[in-house]
Amino acid sequence: MAVVAAAGAGTASGLVAGAVAAVYGGGAAGLELRRRRADRHARAVSATLDTVTEMAAELRAGAAPVVVVEAAGAVLAATPAERASVLAACEVSERTGAPLADVLDGVEGYLRQSNRLRQSAAAHRSGTRATAVLLTMLPAAGVAVGYGIGADPLRPLFHSAVGVACVAAACVLQVGGLVWTERLSKVDA
Repeated sequence: MAVVAAAGAGTASGLVAGAVAAVYGGGAAGLELRRRRADRHARAVSATLDTVTEMAAELRAGAAPVVVVEAAGAVLAATPAERASVLAACEVSERTGAPLADVLDGVEGYLRQSNRLRQSAAAHRSGTRATAVLLTMLPAAGVAVGYGIGADPLRPLFHSAVGVACVAAACVLQVGGLVWTERLSKVDA
């Protein structure tokens, strides 16, 4: 996506426009990849939580713990932290003699609470990230306003030394701001 945008802008307006399009296109692609990764992780955690509930129900129905844990292995493998909690529950049950279904019920409650906490933190971070993205898009709005009043704001930006320096500084500052915002709002999930 970024390559296509850069090639189109480079052909239409020159090398500087192509570089700007590559920076913004790459940033947009990065945001989309992060969103998709977060969605996949959320689906995997949800599937794991449902699997832990099913494991407890199967154990109560009389299934052998080894069979239940092995059957859930593929789903649990997608979420290492949750998998470790389930394996710890198995170990606690084995050492203490407590029914594994009861121990898994406790683990499931803990995992659901942890998941709600992660979702809450992500919701709080999303406002900060949205503000940063909005601020990054403001220069494009300024260019649109320039065209709206009859000016040609891209000509001096892309075809003069001062304009190119301003564009370069703006790109560096915006990318730096987005990276800084991401770092400030990063919480290990």
